[in-house]
Amino acid sequence: LPEDADLSLVGEEVSNGFGEIRDGKLILFSVRTIFQVRESFKKASGQEVVVFTSSTPESCGYSFVAGRNYVVYASMIGDSLRTDICTRTSEVRSEIPETADELLQLRAQSRKSKKNATRP
Repeated sequence: LPEDADLSLVGEEVSNGFGEIRDGKLILFSVRTIFQVRESFKKASGQEVVVFTSSTPESCGYSFVAGRNYVVYASMIGDSLRTDICTRTSEVRSEIPETADELLQLRAQSRKSKKNATRP
């Protein structure tokens, strides 16, 4: 599982539109996607999370579809969360065994982290 991701969650894509990410003087035009959080594994607080991705597959953008659930891994770029096709972000689909395995690993890792956090 990606240890370098700043955020990991299962969420439903509820809306998207164009937005921009500011990283110092650089402005990246991207697709701004809002996810309704179904399960949070790492730093997803609140009911909704905004994640950016490139607007084209040629520049590694992920094509999210409204109403579908995704395992999302994102990293901070400036003040914004960003994901792309090179992360393990993927649609949650019961007919794909790898997705079920990924969720089992995330849940086990999350339980272990919470258990370690409560130890003195």
